[in-house]
Amino acid sequence: MKLQEKIDSAEDGHDFMGMDKVVRLWGDFPMEDQILQTYTLPIYNIFQLELRKITSYNARDCGGGVFEVFPVQGTVYGYGRRTYVVDVDLENLMYNCQCCKFYKDGILCCHIMKVMSYIGEVREIPEHYILPRWSLPPPDIVPSIVEPVQKKTEKMSRKDMRLLRYGNLCNDFSKLAVELAVSEKTKEIADKHMIAMSKELAALKKANADALKRRKSKSL
Repeated sequence: MKLQEKIDSAEDGHDFMGMDKVVRLWGDFPMEDQILQTYTLPIYNIFQLELRKITSYNARDCGGGVFEVFPVQGTVYGYGRRTYVVDVDLENLMYNCQCCKFYKDGILCCHIMKVMSYIGEVREIPEHYILPRWSLPPPDIVPSIVEPVQKKTEKMSRKDMRLLRYGNLCNDFSKLAVELAVSEKTKEIADKHMIAMSKELAALKKANADALKRRKSKSL
């Protein structure tokens, strides 16, 4: 069992790396294309790996909106041999699974998607199961423009110079933010440089404060 889980894990990892370069829909489920068009590529890849696991399960209608999802044979990587119960409220398009994957990871589990397939609800994932934090920015997103203060005919005050720098920085960072919001990897780039800038800024403030203290001590 442990050996099989290691093999499944390696295959999942290999598939994940491959799909990161060439995107191919796994099946004919419209909801898979919906996720590809909605989520960032790394999250879509994770979703696809979960979707593929529906072939490892059978589903049984227990009545009253309750379904049992159980392995076809052996174990399913990440879930073992366990049978899961999925509660369905079709009127409100609500699905709840015992594994609670959506509440932990923000992605629907293979058990819910198996039930969706079983009852024929595979055209799209309900809107309330699409999380903004995984989604691509809308195509019409545009950076906000802060008009810089400019004075051509007279010398600018320190306040005006600060406002000018602020406006220019806001415009520059807004343009970058559109690109950096594309995926988790690009956000990681932003986070890395923001941490570096924060440290460098803190060091500069400390150096300026130390220099001011030295000047004050000399004047006493």
